[in-house]
Amino acid sequence: MAKTNTWNEVEAILDAQAKLPKGLREALELILKPKTSGGSSNPSKVIDGITYHYCRFHQDYEAESNMVMSSGKSKGYCKASISVWNKRNSALKKKEAEISELVVAGDFEQAKECSIELQEMKAELNDPASYDIVTDWNVFNS
Repeated sequence: MAKTNTWNEVEAILDAQAKLPKGLREALELILKPKTSGGSSNPSKVIDGITYHYCRFHQDYEAESNMVMSSGKSKGYCKASISVWNKRNSALKKKEAEISELVVAGDFEQAKECSIELQEMKAELNDPASYDIVTDWNVFNS
């Protein structure tokens, strides 16, 4: 059952009660009532008839045609940035496999060095500062 449905049923039960213990309604509301903001701190914008959505990697608004969409809603990232993210994630998985092979081969010193590189790669993966809108789009369109 969705959180909204759960809250609606609990609220109906609370409304039907003549007398409730002090603070019960407020406590249940705090725990069960869904957020009303929709969770987006960067709402979509319409400029000259074109809808723009916020890309969390580029930290900028981009046209809807450039965004990854699902059921008419933005996924929060553009096609160019997710392309970069996918390439980085693939390299990350290869580095993890390389470390595993080094450990199995008993080369712990090299595995340790690769592990440090892996940590740097992981830190960069979701860091908006490591994405560049111009470069990412140039690579995507090439």
